[in-house]
Amino acid sequence: TINVSQITATSAQSGGMITDDGGTSVLSRGIVWNTSGMPDIENQSGITVDGVGAGDFYSSISGLSSGTGYFVRAYASNEYGHFYGNQIQFSTMPADGTVGTLTDIDGNVYRTVYIGGREWMAENLSTTRYRNGLSIDYPGNNNLIWENNLAGAYAWYNNDIVNKDIYGGLYNWFAVNNSNRLCPQGWH
Repeated sequence: TINVSQITATSAQSGGMITDDGGTSVLSRGIVWNTSGMPDIENQSGITVDGVGAGDFYSSISGLSSGTGYFVRAYASNEYGHFYGNQIQFSTMPADGTVGTLTDIDGNVYRTVYIGGREWMAENLSTTRYRNGLSIDYPGNNNLIWENNLAGAYAWYNNDIVNKDIYGGLYNWFAVNNSNRLCPQGWH
């Protein structure tokens, strides 16, 4: 079974490599899949038929459900029966508009949304610490300290923490570009 690639919310690509036909012609080959494991011709949610004979073949898997885990295996059939490749597990992407959450190092919880196969934050960041736990400088309403900060700093809109939940934090370039990383793990 060839590794699964080009995974979307409803489709994926895979295939197989038939290196030995067992001494008789391969009459059918393709991919089988299901959500419970060890898919075969009799226990499958879907199947492709991708020609005959030995060699490499590629399959377009479609009609999948978004945000779902699947198991796939290549198969080859000849007069003696059905034979299967190794099982590969993958999950489809969530559908556009699917909502999730993300938590930063301070424990702030943000809504997220899937758009175009990617998960995006739906709220502005409001952390006071870098990903590794180090505090970000907070100069308060001292504009001179803010202007001269080269290490990374944050503020609240209008220097009022009440605005944290409305607007999130305001970060200078040195906080954004800091090697300690501003966003939670896996985010940028």
